[in-house]
Amino acid sequence: MAGVMIRRLAGRSDMKRVAKLVQQEGWDLSLSTLTRFNDIGLSDWWVAQSSDGNVIGSCNMFNHEDNTTCHAGMFIVDEKYRDQGIGRKLRSAALAGAQEKNVLITALKPERILEIFKPLHEIYSLQLKKTNEKLPSLLRTGFRIRPLADVPLELVEKYDGRTHPIKRTTLFHRCIIGDATSVFIAVESGSGEVIGYAGLKKTKNVWAFCPTYADTDDVGYELIRKMLDHVPEGGYIEANPFAENQSAIDLYKEIGFSIQLKCMLMYSKKPLTIPIRKVYSVAGDDYSPM
Repeated sequence: MAGVMIRRLAGRSDMKRVAKLVQQEGWDLSLSTLTRFNDIGLSDWWVAQSSDGNVIGSCNMFNHEDNTTCHAGMFIVDEKYRDQGIGRKLRSAALAGAQEKNVLITALKPERILEIFKPLHEIYSLQLKKTNEKLPSLLRTGFRIRPLADVPLELVEKYDGRTHPIKRTTLFHRCIIGDATSVFIAVESGSGEVIGYAGLKKTKNVWAFCPTYADTDDVGYELIRKMLDHVPEGGYIEANPFAENQSAIDLYKEIGFSIQLKCMLMYSKKPLTIPIRKVYSVAGDDYSPM
């Protein structure tokens, strides 16, 4: 589109304009949340500016601590300016600094705005309205579910490092653990080894399971049951497993969850090993600073 300039985000006035684009899409992200994402060390945040000075598009890039992987998020173009090549210009600007690093890109409504990237993973949104019925505990006694305060944080970090393919200490502390309303840890009874964890987060409209990692289905079941017990009656719950983890999807369906939509896709510049079988729910912060 003639007259559109791609430049780096500059200050709070640009952030306010990006926040309006976010609200246009119906994303539950406040201006303060967007500002915090910028503060955690994004490498670049690009915006598209129209000839009249308005910000009409956005895409940011976040380098992980392993320096081999980066995430792009907040990829959005104003609906009035779509199908004019602006998204491709933003993509080119964001990827120019990535060089040969692995790049993961996630977005809501991907079928509309991310056709220009190669899809790698589908992530489903499953929802449930809680009733007064509680799930029974399983009979296995080889592990216990404990609150985060009762488990040394370094053991949880060690488990996350074994499970998650990317080193992300800062993101883990500030967004994954720091944002959760409650965090539950699955611990082997004998060794004390961490074999799963789950974060329960209360947002404005829904209780989100984000993230939920478990070595086996029975551990995943107990973590999910524990989170369900903490959601008040009538509360709406959302979980986001990978489509490839059929056992997790079957588990949620057995509990009563139903698939609402394909909420995002993950795109990759080159293959990345992700422990799909251990991921029972992801968060936006889990694989992207979006």
